[in-house]
Amino acid sequence: MQDPSPRAPSAEERRSLDEQLEVERDRRRRVVAALVSGADARPATTPPGPWGPLIAGLTIAAFIVLIVGVATLIRSSIPGSRPAAHPSPTVTATR
Repeated sequence: MQDPSPRAPSAEERRSLDEQLEVERDRRRRVVAALVSGADARPATTPPGPWGPLIAGLTIAAFIVLIVGVATLIRSSIPGSRPAAHPSPTVTATR
């Protein structure tokens, strides 16, 4: 179904055939240049060294220990979270 209302022509429709061809050639040149230079391009960041995974693992373990410790402290500070203290039976002295 076509839109019955008239619309203004877009920028591409107003270009001549030669201009459209030049735009397409330029786009193709940029794509080819990106593909060619992309194969030879070096990454902007360096990969982690041999200590990187060990440091990351130790950091994750430290955060887990920290979270468990904080959760334990919070849980023990909440009233009613531990059983009420019962008095111990007293030992009667016999004479």
